[in-house]
Amino acid sequence: MVLSSAKSFGVEKTPSKNADVLDPKIGPHLLLFSAKHPKALKRTIDDHQSYHHLNQSRLSDMSYSLGSKREVLNQRAFVITDGAGDWSPVFPSRPFPREPPKTVFVFGGQGAQWAEMGKELITNVPEFRATLQAMDDVLHKLPDGPTWSIIGERRTP
Repeated sequence: MVLSSAKSFGVEKTPSKNADVLDPKIGPHLLLFSAKHPKALKRTIDDHQSYHHLNQSRLSDMSYSLGSKREVLNQRAFVITDGAGDWSPVFPSRPFPREPPKTVFVFGGQGAQWAEMGKELITNVPEFRATLQAMDDVLHKLPDGPTWSIIGERRTP
């Protein structure tokens, strides 16, 4: 039986009758796993092993997808297997720290004319205020710098 959708692309591969039988010529494969939590990592490994027991001919595909098509998260492990027997996952001894999220403030024009739009940030976030003051200082060092301040305090020229 030739799959008609594949045939339309010029691929004419007839599925083998024993497609799910383990091929002894297949060497070991590296399976990379990651998750946000250790329990989720364990469950992911178990789920993939269960899938493998039902679809042994897919080990190469699974190895490829896990290695190149998945997001890399904090909790990580790997398995090297030839498809026979139970998997023995290896968990790195060193944790992988996640980069802290980068916060970006964008005031886009929808209501940007509102006078108190950034007041709470200026009052409650010291880093925000310091950044505005640093930008303000740069502007005022210019030969034709403004007479106004970014934070709203008037400066005398």
